[in-house]
Amino acid sequence: MKGDRDKYIELFREEAREYIERLNNLLIEMEENSTSGEVISEAFRIFHTLKGMAASLGYKEIESISHDLEERLEGLKKYGKGVNKEIVDRIYKGMDNIEDLVEEIGRAEGEKGKEDITLKRSPWVKITLNKDTELPAASVTVIIKRIEQEENIEEIQPSFEEIKAGKIKDTFWVRCSNEKKVMEMLVSLNEVEEVSIERKKEESRVPKVGLGGIRVNVELLDRLQNIVGELVVFSSQLSTLLNDEDKKIKGFLDVHYRTLKELQNVVTEIRLVPLSLIFNKFPRYVGDLSVELGKEVSIDIFGSDIEVDRSLLEGISEPLIHLVRNAVGHGIETPGERKKLNKPTTGKVTVSAKRLRGDIMIEIIDDGKGIDEKEVLSAALRKALVKKEEVDSLTRKEILHFLFIPGFTTDEKVSEVSGRGIGLDVVKQIVRSVGGSVDIKTEKNKGTTITMKMPLSMAIIRVYLFQSDGQLFALPMTFVDETLMIPGRFFSHLMGQEVMLLRKEILPVYHFKKIMKNHTDYRSKDTILSCLVVEVENERFALTVDKFRGSCDAVIKPLPEPLNAIKELTGITIIGDGEPCLIIDLPSFKYRRIYENTGS
Repeated sequence: MKGDRDKYIELFREEAREYIERLNNLLIEMEENSTSGEVISEAFRIFHTLKGMAASLGYKEIESISHDLEERLEGLKKYGKGVNKEIVDRIYKGMDNIEDLVEEIGRAEGEKGKEDITLKRSPWVKITLNKDTELPAASVTVIIKRIEQEENIEEIQPSFEEIKAGKIKDTFWVRCSNEKKVMEMLVSLNEVEEVSIERKKEESRVPKVGLGGIRVNVELLDRLQNIVGELVVFSSQLSTLLNDEDKKIKGFLDVHYRTLKELQNVVTEIRLVPLSLIFNKFPRYVGDLSVELGKEVSIDIFGSDIEVDRSLLEGISEPLIHLVRNAVGHGIETPGERKKLNKPTTGKVTVSAKRLRGDIMIEIIDDGKGIDEKEVLSAALRKALVKKEEVDSLTRKEILHFLFIPGFTTDEKVSEVSGRGIGLDVVKQIVRSVGGSVDIKTEKNKGTTITMKMPLSMAIIRVYLFQSDGQLFALPMTFVDETLMIPGRFFSHLMGQEVMLLRKEILPVYHFKKIMKNHTDYRSKDTILSCLVVEVENERFALTVDKFRGSCDAVIKPLPEPLNAIKELTGITIIGDGEPCLIIDLPSFKYRRIYENTGS
């Protein structure tokens, strides 16, 4: 019986997540059309279903919240009233509570089988420091120790490590077993200006995209079963034919390969999920954050119906959240600031996705204040990332590249928005880990555009193979524009950089052997060079290699030690003949800035 109950619990969690996802979309529709009876009726039915499911498994608190929201929506239906902000906020809060409780169910292993599981977490205690506090990090440390003398602390935001690192302004949150007792103690402290209780204070109401359980079309499963059956039959036939003529074996191998390709396509199709799983959460998230920051922000979303590999979506969900947070928190100005700049008081954030052959391009655009390059340079000088004498030689892209260095920030003080979440360096690292690239464009008082370009699937990616000094290397096809065989006489030098002219375009030229520091260039003007024309972060250049080996599909594996310490390598794969092949992280090569004229 316990096994059956576990199955029902997992089914309940999966269906509850789907219902919450649908309710988020319905609430957005309610806000846009407050009198839509059809939308209200659908939301009513979902809460009614959730109530029944929770009751059957003994989850009384979920049942109670669902019943309360169901009755409110029934009242709207009965009396024909429109939806106002108060009702929408109430439903949002109820959904937040249900979502928390559903996620807690999976962690409450010890409670399984009990008739009543409430799973209620302690509320957050919000603590605001006195404005005269000169050393907030030290004061918070003292306050935390005082709390620990009274009660057990379950959770802290920001984390204790961030507090010790000085990443705190004047407010922090704690969750403890007896919040009332802690509040009584805190109000007596000189360092504390205000104490209050909040039901929820998370980094984001947009959760990480958990896709552990997805529903699969029955027809797809039937196709998969039939294909696997064919594979078993063909494998048996191959074994029988091993001693027969090669021609017969080749014929069976061809069929075997085509069957495998069909299997690959079906499995890939099963793994696809729409971007809407994360995109549809942004309107509410932007609305909550803009209210918190006293800003007026609207959001436009395009391409949410595009499907990507579920692992890719799980990987990029946190970077997307961070970039949207940055756009609202750091990009969009306050209404007063926008008015002074003759801008509409409402700022705009746009999230768009487009398919480009086998890749996907996602852009996060804001019409805010842009990034001040002078501030970036000043911060880079403060952190000794660049020498004063090198500043004038830096391009705009090289200046903006500092933003992606770990720990880099132009803010001398950590704000509520900048003090939480991951940094741009982690955004770039995550995107690169899936064979993608990140580019940033900005204009002062006009706004910022951040572009992420990635393969649609993480499971298998297309790569281009080349050889250098007998070792096999590969680049994700995302970066490769074309391949050329060019005589050395077509190369020249411009301002100390070797270049080539390709269809009226001047391209910088880099030599793979020189970059790898394992070869000196001895070519003559008549030497025919193999050139890969590549594009990374909207910049094109030519990369010379020893020999082209063509393209193929590759399953990328993590690098073993000590190769994983080489920043210019992102993974390893084994090609058809069993030869190992190292995958190049092209953006890292670009920013090594190794030029032939430096003798590096």
